[in-house]
Amino acid sequence: MEQREAMVMELVQSVTKTASSLLSDHNIPAWQDLPLSQQNRFLSNFIVALEKTGSLLPGAVALDQEVSMSSDNLLLTVRKISFHNIRGTIFPSLASLATPYWKDYSDNIEIPALVLMENMNSEGSQVVFLSLRNLEKLLVPSESKETTRDFNSPSV
Repeated sequence: MEQREAMVMELVQSVTKTASSLLSDHNIPAWQDLPLSQQNRFLSNFIVALEKTGSLLPGAVALDQEVSMSSDNLLLTVRKISFHNIRGTIFPSLASLATPYWKDYSDNIEIPALVLMENMNSEGSQVVFLSLRNLEKLLVPSESKETTRDFNSPSV
């Protein structure tokens, strides 16, 4: 089991580093060179892939623990909460922000205990938090008359 957990951690680390590189400032022009419809499709698939990658981590995280992986453009935090310890929780935690890249990050989300209970399985509740830098540069509406952009993510 430890070997599987180590492989999952290594895979997630590799994916987060690659994703962070794709979101770096010097790669933004390459994204923006894509036609708008293709850019939207790629961004949607990119985020879904990151969410699926993050969903692999709860299997490698013990109950009532949190694992965070961060790089300069991506913060991924997974928390597994047992029924006995379910209470409202805030993401990202102070511990996950204790890196040079994210120490000044001020956005957060609060998840009420009831929501965690409604979405728990037999082991408890599992939450994957994902924050991406530079995404706002890629989600700018086009200058055409159509200003809505579809962006799909199966997040709970």
